[in-house]
Amino acid sequence: MLRPDELEAVLAHEHHHMISREPAKLFVIKYWQSVFGWLPGIKTLINKYVTFSELAADEQATGNFTDKLKLARALFKIAATEEKQLLRAGLALSFFSSVIAERVNKLSDDAYAPRFKLWGQGFLISLGSVIFGLLAVFIFLSDSSQALAMHNNASCILDSGASQSTSLICAAGHDGHQATARCDRD
Repeated sequence: MLRPDELEAVLAHEHHHMISREPAKLFVIKYWQSVFGWLPGIKTLINKYVTFSELAADEQATGNFTDKLKLARALFKIAATEEKQLLRAGLALSFFSSVIAERVNKLSDDAYAPRFKLWGQGFLISLGSVIFGLLAVFIFLSDSSQALAMHNNASCILDSGASQSTSLICAAGHDGHQATARCDRD
């Protein structure tokens, strides 16, 4: 579907990926994303890296963006074909469009510089959820240490007094600290 000059531009683009070992780098990056994907901002940083990697290959393929037309035509044809295939399959196009949009903007405007918003709403929500999770773990672990101390050094008394209720009184001392708990059961 590509003319020879367009194919040459695409091959120059892919050659840059090959000599800079992009497939290996992306493999490692995607692996770490799967491990640490819960961290706020990781997805944005990886998308930024992928975009700049593509722009660097475009720069190499176009001779520092001096001969952009061949690559731009090829990119348009490839994107149109991909879009048709994705629409036939009923898949969403959102994952495909962000990097291509940055590439098209750079190929069409010499002064264009990609911008990434790291401190967006999604980042703040993710950061808040990580902080909330860490606080919940801290609170849970601090209560667990007291329970463990009571378990290790506890003495309990079962008290069935004159009333119809039964009380369990536990006192625990650990490293000079004293804790008492009382549990009433009717």
